Order: sequence, then C-alpha cells, then structure tokens
Amino acid sequence: MQYFQRHQRIERTEAAAWETAVAIAFISTLPSSPFFEPQSSRASFERLSKQYRADMQVHSGVLLMRDSLEMFVSMLDHADDLRRQADGLQDDLDKREKALKRLRDLTLGSREESQ
Repeated sequence: MQYFQRHQRIERTEAAAWETAVAIAFISTLPSSPFFEPQSSRASFERLSKQYRADMQVHSGVLLMRDSLEMFVSMLDHADDLRRQADGLQDDLDKREKALKRLRDLTLGSREESQ
C-alpha cells in the first residue's frame, strides 16, 4: 500500500493516478489484507471504470488487477442476489411451516371433537 501511495505522490500523470487507484482498490479486495474493505473497493472500481480510456498507457499488470476487480464486483453482486433469494426462501418456508401447524391444529382439533 505504501509503495502505491508513494508512486501516486511521485508520478503526476493521469495514467499513474489511475493505476495507483486500481492497485489500492485491488488490495482492499483481499481478505488477508489489513486494508480489506470490499464495499469501498466496489465503489472505487465503479468510479475507476468510468475514468479509464483506451489511450491511457497503463501497465498490463494493472489491467489484470482491474479485470480481477471487475470479477470481484460481479461476485459481490451475485452473493447479494443469493442472499436476497435465501431470505425470500426462508420467509416462504416460515409461512409454509405456520400454515402446516395451523392445519395440524385444525385436524387434531376436529379429531378430538369427533371422539
């Protein structure tokens, strides 16, 4: 992280600033990093994606980090979708269990009345 921050201070070009921002966002996606902040990384990636231009001469390793960030953001979106689906399924299951319990209570109640 310090290397990238130093590079950002020394190099004053738009490409260098973009490269550094991508590298810092990438580091913040790594769970083992002390700078792990997935939501911040997602926001940075979305901003950086809009800033990139094909005429910028950036290092191929940084482009690889950018592509990794894109996959990371995609995986976060997919995980959010799965969480929402799981919550919906859990709600549906809870409703069905309550309905079954009411049905059991009604069935058992009618059996007791007929005996």
